[in-house]
Amino acid sequence: MLTATRFDRIEDVQALVNEVFAGSFGGASFSPEADFFELGGTSLSLAIVLTELENRLDLEIPVATFLEKSNARDFAIRLHAMLKR
Repeated sequence: MLTATRFDRIEDVQALVNEVFAGSFGGASFSPEADFFELGGTSLSLAIVLTELENRLDLEIPVATFLEKSNARDFAIRLHAMLKR
């Protein structure tokens, strides 16, 4: 399990986002470019995903950050940029 210790590399952020997304889908594999909601994600599962990521990254994540493009790849890119600030 990845923790909030080091996320300097985009690959590490992407791996964490993929892990948390997969957990919300019962461990199912998915394409990082696939839309969260088209994969079956709901507003409740999104709240759980965001809460877990906030806790693991020690970062406040506005829902709007995710909703701009709701796929794991683009979301990881946004989170990585937020962590660099």
